Amino acid sequence: MADIVYLYKKSGDGGKELRHSLRSLKNLEGKHKVFIVGDTEPWVKNVTHIKTIPQRRSPYADTWQKLLTAINSDEVSEEFIVVMDDVYITS
Repeated sequence: MADIVYLYKKSGDGGKELRHSLRSLKNLEGKHKVFIVGDTEPWVKNVTHIKTIPQRRSPYADTWQKLLTAINSDEVSEEFIVVMDDVYITS
């Protein structure tokens, strides 16, 4: 099974969208390892957090930094699915 990788940046909502997106993973078949690259929320459990240094020059540079961190991580499998916090798996 492919790993699930969230490229996440905190917002002012306390991770409301992230919470719903993580819950929606139950709709995927099989068991997946889940990683959050970048920021995280204090309530997140059973997920591996990989920290990055925020890239302030642009949001695109920050996203690329997070993606490159996931690609170069020894913890994340070679094949993985990139998900943002506003993506929900419905079936």
